[in-house]
This record gives sequence, C-alpha cells and structure tokens, in this order.
Amino acid sequence: MQVFSPNGELEVDILFDTQLSYLVRKNGRILVDKSVLGLELQDFGDLGKSPIVDDLENREIQRIVSPTLPLWQRNIPDHFREQTLRFKSGLKLFLRVANDGLAIRMATDLEGPLTILKETFQFRLEPSAKITAPVVTCPEPPFDCFHDSYEHTYSTKLVSDFATGEVTQMPLLAHNQDYWLALYETEVHDFPASWIRSSDSTTLDFFAPPAPRATQISPLWIWNFEAVMTRENFLAKFSDGHQKLPWRVIQVAEKESDLLARDFPARLADESLKATAQEDWSWLKPGFATDEWIIDARLQIDPFQTGFVPGLNTATYKYYINFAQKAGLNFIIVDDGWADPNNLKIRRPEISIPKLVSYGQSKGVGLLLWVQSATLAMDLDGILDEIKKLGAAGVKIDFFQRDDIEAIRFQERIAKAAAARHLHVLLHGTTKPTGLQFRYPNVLSYEAGLGHEANKGSRVVTPQHKLHLALIRSLVGPFDYEGGSMLNAQPESFQVHPSRVQAQGTRTNELALALIYPGALQVLAGDPASYMADPNMLEFYRNLPSVWDETRVLHAEFDKVLALARRKGQDWYVAVLSAHDQRQDLTLDFSFLGEGDFSLWSLRDGPDADTRAKDYILEHSKLETPTTLTIELARNGGWVAKIKGNR
Repeated sequence: MQVFSPNGELEVDILFDTQLSYLVRKNGRILVDKSVLGLELQDFGDLGKSPIVDDLENREIQRIVSPTLPLWQRNIPDHFREQTLRFKSGLKLFLRVANDGLAIRMATDLEGPLTILKETFQFRLEPSAKITAPVVTCPEPPFDCFHDSYEHTYSTKLVSDFATGEVTQMPLLAHNQDYWLALYETEVHDFPASWIRSSDSTTLDFFAPPAPRATQISPLWIWNFEAVMTRENFLAKFSDGHQKLPWRVIQVAEKESDLLARDFPARLADESLKATAQEDWSWLKPGFATDEWIIDARLQIDPFQTGFVPGLNTATYKYYINFAQKAGLNFIIVDDGWADPNNLKIRRPEISIPKLVSYGQSKGVGLLLWVQSATLAMDLDGILDEIKKLGAAGVKIDFFQRDDIEAIRFQERIAKAAAARHLHVLLHGTTKPTGLQFRYPNVLSYEAGLGHEANKGSRVVTPQHKLHLALIRSLVGPFDYEGGSMLNAQPESFQVHPSRVQAQGTRTNELALALIYPGALQVLAGDPASYMADPNMLEFYRNLPSVWDETRVLHAEFDKVLALARRKGQDWYVAVLSAHDQRQDLTLDFSFLGEGDFSLWSLRDGPDADTRAKDYILEHSKLETPTTLTIELARNGGWVAKIKGNR
C-alpha cells in the first residue's frame, strides 16, 4: 500500500510480509528503510504478524487548525492524505502523509479487556546518517533508566556508532546529507511515553517503561519523588478493547529552517482540540513570570536603601511583584521554600502567601506556587483546593522523574483538576510535552530540557547547546528554559556560581531566548534589580507576547545560527541566536514586512561583546519597504528587535 503526500514528493509504503512494516521515500530516495511495526497483546499475540487487510479507507484533508494558545501561529494550514487500515487481527493503523512529514498511529479494535505487552516501531536509516540526540546516563540502582527528567546535553554521531542497546530520548534529529528528519511522538494519553534504543547499526527502536507494580517515596537531593521499585511485564491494561496509541511522527525537510514552526503536534491533536473547543479558556493568562530559585533570591540590592534583607521573605517577593508590574509580567513564581515540600500545611513564617496574593492583585500580578509532585499525589484535590483558597493563580509542579502510564495519567488528572479551579500549570522534572497542552491549555509549559538552571553547577549549557534546544527540543512543544540572565560571559570567561548564575553567550544571545523558545509561559530567572537598573531591559520585556499569530524562520544553520520573526497583531518581533565562534554578518530577508514604513527598535552586540559579553548597543531606525537587513553578530552573539508599522 502506498500513500503519497499532496505534492507527490513524500511516499510511505505499508508492507505486508510476515510482519507489518513501513518504508519512507522522498523524491524516490529511501529515507527510512523497511522498519517493523507491531503490537503484542497478552492472549492475542502480535497483531502485526502475518497481517491480512480487512478494510481500507483513504481520504485527503485540507483544513486550518487553531490551538487555544498558539506557540507558532494562530491559524495552522494542514493538508495531508490519510489511510486507515483495519486488519483481521484487530489491529488498526492510521497513516497521515503531509508534504513536510508523516505520522503513524496504531489502535486496537477488539472486544473485552486487553493487556498491551509491547509496541514495536522501528526507525531504520542508512549507516552514514548522523543522529543528534540527548546523551542519557541511567541512574544508579535501585532506580532503572526510566527515572528521568529529560535534562541532558546533545551529541551528534553516526547511527552506526550507536552501541547495541544504547538508550536515548526524543525528540531527535537525523541528517543524511540531503534531508533532515525529526523523530518524536505526540498525543500520548493513557499510555506510557516512549524512549529510543539502538538495536543494530542502522535501527532505532521505540520502547516504553512497563507499568509500575510497586512504588515508594524516595529521596532526590533534598526533595522526594515517587520511585518505581518493581514493574509489571506489560505497558498498559484496559477494560475496553478499543484503544488508540500515540502518534509516531517523522518530520522531513531539505533544510533545517523547514523543521521549525510547522506545528506538527497541533496538527495531530484532533480529539484534544475538539474537546478543548467546547470549554471556556478565556481566564488563561499566557505571558511571563519571574523565578527566584536559580539565584537563591539573593537580590543584588543595598538593604539599607530598600529596608529589607533579600531572601525567602515577604519583602523580597514584594520586590519581585513590583518588578513584574513594571515589566508587564503576569506572574511571579514562589518556588521551593514557602512551605515544607512534604507537608504544605507547614509554612515558612517569613513568607505570608495571603499578603503576597493581596499585594500581587493590587499590582495585577499573580502567584504560581511550587509544589512537589509526590506531595501533590497524596491529596491532589485537597492541595489544589487550598492553593485556590490562598488566591494563587497556579502551580509549578516538580520532580515527577517518570513517564510510565501511571505518571502520564497523573499529569492528566493534575491538568484536569487545575483547569476546573482555573489554575495555571507549569511542569518541571518531567517528560517532554506529548500533547497534554492541547487538551488542557492551562498547562502553559514544561521543563524537559537542560536549561539555565544547570549553570548553577556546571559549564555544559553552551551557546551551541542553547541552539540545539531551539532546533530540537522546541519541535515537540512548550519549553521553560528559565533564562534571562544579566550575568553574561563568553565560554572562556564563564564561572560557575550557585547564586550569581552566569550564562554563556552575549547579552543579546540571552535575550533572544524569550522569542526563540516556544512557551505560553516564559520564565525570567535573572536578578530583578539588574533588569530595573537598565531601562532597555524593561523596554524589551515589557508586555512581550508569549503566544503568536505567525512565525517565520528567516535563517537556520545547524550548530551555527537561528533567526525567527514572530508576529502578534500588527507588530513583529525578531530574534537571532548564534553559536558561531567568530564575529560575522548575517543578512536576513525582511520582505515579509511588505510595503510601507516601519520603526525598528533593536539591541545588537556591542563592539566589545566578543570578550565582554554584556556589551550591547540600542538602535532606533526607520525601514522603508525593507527587502533585506544585515546584522553584525559577535561570536556566540544575538540580536533582538521590535518592529512596528507607522500607521
């Protein structure tokens, strides 16, 4: 069976030998060689073995998809051809092929209960294909490899250099000289998230954590999480034999620039978006928040002038609220420390949440309260009721460290219960986004990436790593990097400090992240005193959008540079993120602005930024029907701009 993309260039073959499999071609070239598909059930065996087609349905769909909180564009064009295959074994296979990629989803059509033992989805490449993927190190016993928060650096190597059994995670990128392929999953509901394991010199296999049999509360640094001590021999059990598994996605592009801003996960979220459309989400407030944990709330201020000593106290959080009001931010996060993480009824006496809520309301700023996942699991409804009673606007939930079926189900229960109380949710210490944000858009963002937090104790968050996050991690959904540091340093000058936390790259490189990384909630983890000491920082962040009507990728070079233009209403915002090791000029196509006169407000790398990374220059200029614009970038530099039409 063959299914072609609407433009006829991408072809997917579904093969029926002794085992169900698929093959992908682009313009006649094999991109993914014959790769096995299967679904093994208890009492039924592998439904993909010796497949016999019982029914076949083809259709072509052209439509507009509009998510509640658009991270790339408000109205997403979606044009694909779909084939649905029903097999005599009770297996259903959904295949969608668009011009920019494909998605495969398996389902069961059986009567009565079922137990899923294993799903098989292979990704077989030519040996010379290069893979860029997270470097995963499994924890020490008694914890297995599935206890993880998806915070890793990336490495690039040939697929043939993967050791047999080597484990990595999604999303990942493959490059075979002519094409880029992005591999990930989405619409993971009531099913474990999947990982990647090498099985031979050309083949990567999906595999997933078995369901937990026994768990216990275990220490994680100074906190706790619910660890799985023993596991079942199955992935999932259901009382209903009609189940849909997640979509397995392969994006295909000739250039790196054609991977981003495609909104593939949103285009596959049919059921989620349909359910969301029936509900009122007008209470949501996408935007920006502060976080004090990375700098340990150690504001660089003079206590004799401010009248308080910075730290975990009410006065410090009022200072954050004052900054948030001045910068037009929606929230402040009150991170770990406001209460005993294991018992939220035991409050820190120096912090009055009711007073902060009242003060924040007077300034138009809401509070997001940090909660430990294991604590929330003990009394989900009771704790959320208490947080709502306190007047908080939402929760930051940390240390899930798992993505088996029970962890996925728990996150869905959290999102649903929080939405019922009009509470926003930020997830940390967790798996990558897999579609929950479409069903419950109050889930504003996820961590699931090695962000600025790592600068407290390591040197691994390099400019190149930040670019990898933009080109890879951003593909699957919202990302909370927690950036915005004003302590900028070139790599050779970077120093590790637990509270005076620096960031590698220039000042404008760091500023660009607020526009580059997708997320309905963007978090600033720098010192508010530093922002307020520089009017240009306040001007940049003031009322900066976090959801967008349109996004254009202006330029992309893997490992080198990325430039995005984003539109909100009639205003455009442009960001450049560079990992070049020397100063360079970058010429961008600005014809997207169209005809007319425009005012440009921009911050660019200063003449000393190659060594003194915080050096930048503010520029105001007029653009008359611009076609191109050349920007000078320092090494590991950046550029940010706000563009308004003269109306």
